[in-house]
Amino acid sequence: MEQGMNPADMVLQMASGLWMSRAVWAVAHFRIADHVEEDGITVEELAEQTGLQPDRLLRLMRIVTAFGIFRALADGSFAATPASAVLRSDSPHSLRAFIDSVFGGEHYEAFGRIGSALSSPATGFEAHFDMPCFEFYTQNPDRGALFAQAMSDFTGPIDETIAAFDFPPFKLAVDIGGSMGTLLSKILPRYPDASGIVFDLPDVAGRARAALADTPRLEAVGGNFFDEVPGDGDLYFLKFILHDWTDAQSVAILKNIRAAMKPDSALYIMEMVLPDDLSPHAGWLLDYNMMAMTGGRERTRSEYESLLAESGFRLDSATPAPPNMTILGAVPA
Repeated sequence: MEQGMNPADMVLQMASGLWMSRAVWAVAHFRIADHVEEDGITVEELAEQTGLQPDRLLRLMRIVTAFGIFRALADGSFAATPASAVLRSDSPHSLRAFIDSVFGGEHYEAFGRIGSALSSPATGFEAHFDMPCFEFYTQNPDRGALFAQAMSDFTGPIDETIAAFDFPPFKLAVDIGGSMGTLLSKILPRYPDASGIVFDLPDVAGRARAALADTPRLEAVGGNFFDEVPGDGDLYFLKFILHDWTDAQSVAILKNIRAAMKPDSALYIMEMVLPDDLSPHAGWLLDYNMMAMTGGRERTRSEYESLLAESGFRLDSATPAPPNMTILGAVPA
């Protein structure tokens, strides 16, 4: 609780976060920041370019400007800020797709059924859509493409941190559930004699294959990691994958990787590892998101260590990777 804030104000501030989240989501979804430059734009001009109602758009702009996303000019127009820059589609550090996907659409509907996730074995997503979320993305490729872009954009800065990690020399790296290949595309330039495989569901691999057409030494392969994964890799990566799945499912994935590895291969798991105490940490919220969406969970270091041991691995290292990430290194036991 902030110093000087009474308990009622603290609780109301937490609860009203939904309203702020929906305002930021609207800015992202309607690509409002794409039209706002440093010299300003009137609400009327912005409404014409976005197709939104001028009066209601003004009310939205007042909210997000009051909290720092845009800047109000003396003539009543609105101008860009560093905060609005990350909501632009063309920003190299854009969060627009992430906020559009993860705080709207099917995610929003899943959280509308969070009560079902708390009172039954089903996720909120399954309660609303009557299917698992990854099956939904396969059946709805437009939503799947947005989610894939969201994950690539969100993990971009994380990928840069991971890419700077001192991995052992390798000839072939395999990124399991690697989506659009952003992680390996940042790692491989440091290893000019190495190549990489991005392994994901066939529809995701198809999109990745097109995106990586001009990326040397990196190919996309489709499949299902519950069946098998590409073999003979020197390094295997799992970034934000195990948290999507239950313990039993995670063990199944890890055992398939163990079966594909060479005796001297290594596995690197990148996750938001939970603290051992109940100190504030983004992982607690991400864990709640897993309850709503996938049925997976965030875990502590000791919980990951137990999963690895059950799957034939030994935890070899644990390296913090800002912000809030940990790189867990594992080798065959």
